[in-house]
Amino acid sequence: MFEWWRERRREKILEEPFPEAQIQVLERNVKHYQLLSATEQQQLRQLVQVFVAEKSWEGCGGLALTEEMKFTIAAQACLLVLALPHRLFENVESILVYPSTVVRPPEQVGVFTRPRDWIVSGPTPLLGEAHHRGPVVLAWDRVLRDGRQPHDGHNLVYHEFAHKLDMLDGGADGTPPLASDEERERWREVCERAFLELRARIERGGHSVIDEYGAQYRDFDLPIVDGLVSSSPTSAGPVADAERARLTTSVLAAFDARPDLRRRLSQVDVSDAHDAIVMFDNDPAWLHLGDMKFLERVQMYLELGPALHERFQHIDSVDLRFDERIYVRGERSGGTMAAKVR
Repeated sequence: MFEWWRERRREKILEEPFPEAQIQVLERNVKHYQLLSATEQQQLRQLVQVFVAEKSWEGCGGLALTEEMKFTIAAQACLLVLALPHRLFENVESILVYPSTVVRPPEQVGVFTRPRDWIVSGPTPLLGEAHHRGPVVLAWDRVLRDGRQPHDGHNLVYHEFAHKLDMLDGGADGTPPLASDEERERWREVCERAFLELRARIERGGHSVIDEYGAQYRDFDLPIVDGLVSSSPTSAGPVADAERARLTTSVLAAFDARPDLRRRLSQVDVSDAHDAIVMFDNDPAWLHLGDMKFLERVQMYLELGPALHERFQHIDSVDLRFDERIYVRGERSGGTMAAKVR
């Protein structure tokens, strides 16, 4: 029913002609638009028209957001999915646009606040940022420059919205949503072969779009580890926390005994040194595993998974630390809730 309603709404949006003034905006601000065929340009304009209408837009830092800005950003974002099966960035609800570089202040951690995964000792300058289950943040001056001058190989909108495509399977690990272990293995084989060919070409002094920096890294299966660092009043910057490092080592060592799970491990959060929280590819649920019995608790989740997904439309987190008692936070038809399920 929801799918039918969404398609009907999009049909209504496309009944309106594409604004002539915005075609000129695309030609002026998105140079890659000029490289498309007439059919591709028409397809892109339709995607852009829906994207602009469906997303929430906000000008920040004193910026008066204009239609030109929206259409410029939307065109660059939609170029990424022009030839792909897609749901038009369904994990992007809002775009926050600043006039220029954003300076994110240091995070203030309250008494009842669980520290976030990147804790730094000072302000952080940002051109853009893609938040998991959150907005995309962009600096307009860089968006405009990159769209008009594509030849230097940098594009802020492509970069941040590529992150959002990557996050569709629940993790930011460079792996797209894959339906089976066979597809994941095929992905590994193709990436491995391409990497070895790239490195050989670089070593021969050959030209490549991906430079020698990218050719240094072979392991595509390293999970993202969040919360490993903490700020210290005696240090000049972020430092690794010894207890969190030990927890990380324990988690990764445990998963080495299960290569099938190790390949799917996408993220590990050790912000709490007594609670390892993990996420797997193609599963957006955070699993609280505590500081022991990691594999046993993951196996419990895998066995209960089908029953949990029948009860919840969407699962945010599953707390497995109490063995015989399992707590799930997610969405049912009545809204977000937490429930004891065992």
